[in-house]
Amino acid sequence: MKSELHSLRGKLLKYIRVLDENLKLFQQHDVIVLGISGGYDSITLTDIITQYNTQRRLSLKIYPVFVNNHFKPLLNEDKLRKLLQERGLELTILEDAETEKNIKFKLKPFNPCFICSRERKKKLLEFAYTLKSNKVLLAHTLDDAIETLFLNILYSRGISTIMPVQPLFQGKFFIVRPFIFVEKSLVKKYATLLGIDQKLEGECPYDRSSKRSFVREFLHELYAKDPIVKNNIKHALFHCNEKFLWHQYIDLKELLP
Repeated sequence: MKSELHSLRGKLLKYIRVLDENLKLFQQHDVIVLGISGGYDSITLTDIITQYNTQRRLSLKIYPVFVNNHFKPLLNEDKLRKLLQERGLELTILEDAETEKNIKFKLKPFNPCFICSRERKKKLLEFAYTLKSNKVLLAHTLDDAIETLFLNILYSRGISTIMPVQPLFQGKFFIVRPFIFVEKSLVKKYATLLGIDQKLEGECPYDRSSKRSFVREFLHELYAKDPIVKNNIKHALFHCNEKFLWHQYIDLKELLP
């Protein structure tokens, strides 16, 4: 098991190294806000980014932050704090009342996942500002990127997805996703090898009925029927042929019956 953990750790570190060397994810002494959910993805990212910080001697100052909006509460705060303390990190918990209020009043258009994500990012960015930090790390994986692509096509009338490095407010802040090219199954396997055999977060009451859940189930059915589909979608994101998309005919859209 130790050799398997070591091998998988090396693979995940390589993903981050390739992105860092090509996209300049980190600079020496960066102050980083790391979004923690209590799920497998953020726990694995926490372990890998601390390993990477040590290996590359970056002297990053990392602040793990959990945003408590009362929809997905921490199930075992003590275990999470212990896991972080073993890596020289301290957990910060930020309270968020806006998500619950906005979802309760069902502000239009009603999309609880969007509201939750927006308010969580807002809290993380506000906290980053107090630290004079401009980088927020999130543990989104390749699976999240593919789901977002289909969500945007089906429900937002656009072809787009989340990015490895996403500037906000004219580059004042950056959302950084070091695991964006990593399959979720690898992340979960690594967490299991670390001894995290269950999530440390509760289940959101909207999880099973959300648009994202619908898209996720749809994609899993596709992957089950033909496993090559996921890899093909990933490669499609690198090969966007704009000549065969309709943005060049945007003026015609309003003229069509």
